[in-house]
Amino acid sequence: TTIGYEVKVSRADFESDQKWTGYLDLSHYFYFVCPAGMIRATDLPSSIGLIWVSQTGVLHTKHKAERKEPDIEKMNRLLIYVLMARSKIVQNMYRYQIRV
Repeated sequence: TTIGYEVKVSRADFESDQKWTGYLDLSHYFYFVCPAGMIRATDLPSSIGLIWVSQTGVLHTKHKAERKEPDIEKMNRLLIYVLMARSKIVQNMYRYQIRV
């Protein structure tokens, strides 16, 4: 299960940023996380969850996200990208041995 989180620290950022919609196909659940009261559940599509952070740092789930099936092809491409971004490309891979 994959869970996406979009953290917002200002109402202006929430209102101006729409790139989060591109993440919806990559997760089973998607949540906005923000200071308490900054975003209301009615500001979001009903399938999107909302978590408020209190001034003391306590998390409160205000609206539970609905589970959906992510786009497997998009998830596979993201996984390959992450793996390749962290890989060390070498001229001769057989020169390096992996010890288990």
